[in-house]
Amino acid sequence: MESVLDRLGKEADVFVPMQRGPQTGFFSWKTYNEDIDDLLFDVLNVYLPPKNIVLPQTEKMYAFKQEGNKVNIDQVFTDAEPKIIFGARACDVQAINCLDQVFLTRGYVDAYYKSRRDNTTIIANACYTPGPSCFCASMGVNPTDPEHADIIISDLGQEGYAWE
Repeated sequence: MESVLDRLGKEADVFVPMQRGPQTGFFSWKTYNEDIDDLLFDVLNVYLPPKNIVLPQTEKMYAFKQEGNKVNIDQVFTDAEPKIIFGARACDVQAINCLDQVFLTRGYVDAYYKSRRDNTTIIANACYTPGPSCFCASMGVNPTDPEHADIIISDLGQEGYAWE
């Protein structure tokens, strides 16, 4: 799996579920340190969800200068760096789809969100044993076949992974 992530990392910033110290979440593969980090592809969910990749809590939107009563916008920032969310569960894919509905389809398109989303590929990890508190069924999501994922990987055990 690490060689696959290395190869994908040549094309985009790849975010994978991992344990980093006491924290679990989707972190950049570029920052992975095998001595202190653990990949978590077999864990149901991590604490920090992948939605933070397409909708960060804070972002730099523009730079401006004030001259007297006038404000001039110097630069508008958009994040066009290609990203891959690798190993997202169906529930997280559905959460990102809900964000897409809010920021891209309600009569106004958020340019900052659209820039990140247009450059993000989602590779979902099929979930065969949802937890008792999971909400896939109540949200109409198939945990093994998330509708809004770009690619779905399925764990075949000793045979590796199937990619769809």
